[in-house]
Amino acid sequence: MKVAHADKIYVYFAVFHDNQVYETIYNCIDKADNYENLVFGIYHIYANDEMVKLLDDYVDRFDVEFRIWHEKITKENIEEKIGLAKGRINAYSMYQGEEYSMLIDGHMMFTEGWDTKLKRKLAIAYERNVQKPILCGYAGSFALDQNGQRVMHPNETIRNIRYQYFIAHGTENEYTAVSKFDWHDRLQPHIASAPNPEGDEIIPATRFSGNFSFSKYNLVEHLPEWVIFEDEEMPWSINLFAEGFNFVFPLFDEPVVMHLYMGTKEPYDIQQTRDQIEWYYPDYDLLQKMKYNNICNYLADPKNDWKIKKYENYAKINDKLIEMYVPNEWQ
Repeated sequence: MKVAHADKIYVYFAVFHDNQVYETIYNCIDKADNYENLVFGIYHIYANDEMVKLLDDYVDRFDVEFRIWHEKITKENIEEKIGLAKGRINAYSMYQGEEYSMLIDGHMMFTEGWDTKLKRKLAIAYERNVQKPILCGYAGSFALDQNGQRVMHPNETIRNIRYQYFIAHGTENEYTAVSKFDWHDRLQPHIASAPNPEGDEIIPATRFSGNFSFSKYNLVEHLPEWVIFEDEEMPWSINLFAEGFNFVFPLFDEPVVMHLYMGTKEPYDIQQTRDQIEWYYPDYDLLQKMKYNNICNYLADPKNDWKIKKYENYAKINDKLIEMYVPNEWQ
C-alpha cells in the first residue's frame, strides 16, 4: 500500500490551559533528527480567549506544519465537550495520511534523535513479523527545578519509558510506594516504577499507554467516546487487543520520551503548570462517579465479554493473575 506522506510523523494531542505545551512543541521539533517530517495536530480546548492568540503566535515561528482546532469551553457546552476521548479523537481527525502517528500529551520532553530511535524500534517489530504493532509504554518522567525549568528526573529508574506491571490489590512494596494505579476496584492495579524487563530490542507490553504511542494506525477509532479521563486505558487496551493489535514495548537504555506527572510538589508544584478542565464541570463529584460507572458499565456489557477474557488471558490478570507478568508471545 502506498503511503501518502512517507516518513512523516503526525504528532497529535489535546491540550487545555497548559503552560508546558510551548516547551513541548519546541523540544519535540528541536530534538528531532528530521523536524521537517513532523506535522502537529492539536485540539486546543480553552476557556480564556487569550490562549488562542498565545498558541497561534507561538507556532508561527516554526517552519513546521500545524493543524490546530480551537474549541472554547463554556458553561453551556462543557457537559457535551468534556472528555479525553473526544479530545484525542478530534486531534486525530486532522490526520492527512502521514506514515506514522504519535499520540502524546501537551507536557512532554524528548531527547536527541527521538524520531529516528522510535522509527527504528517500530521497524524491528515489522522485521520480526509482529502483526499490527503499536510502540507504547508509560512515558518516562521529567521534572521541574525550583524555578520551574525542565530538568531530568532525579530517579534514574523512571526517566526512561517504563513497563507497566499488573499486581494484586493488596500488594505493597518499594515500587507501589512510588506509583500505584488502583483508582477503580473492578480493575487490576498496576505499577510503573519497577525496573524494565530485559529483552532484545522489543518485548510484548501488557497494556496500551495513553500518554505515549507510536504506530501506523488509527487508534482512536477503538477508543470509547464516553471516556472522560482515568477510564481510558483499560477499555482502550481491551478493544485494541481484540482487534489484533500488538503492544510493543521498546527497550531503551536511555530516556527518549518523557512526561510531566502531576504528583510532584517539591521543588516545584506541578499543579501550577496546568489547569484541569474537570474543575470547570458544574458537579465535580458527579463527574468522578461517572468515570467509575463508565468502567462498570463497560465490564458488565455482555458484548465485551469475549474481548475482556481474551485480554485477561494475555495479560494474566484477575482470576489468572500473575504479578509482574511479562508476556513472552504476541497476541
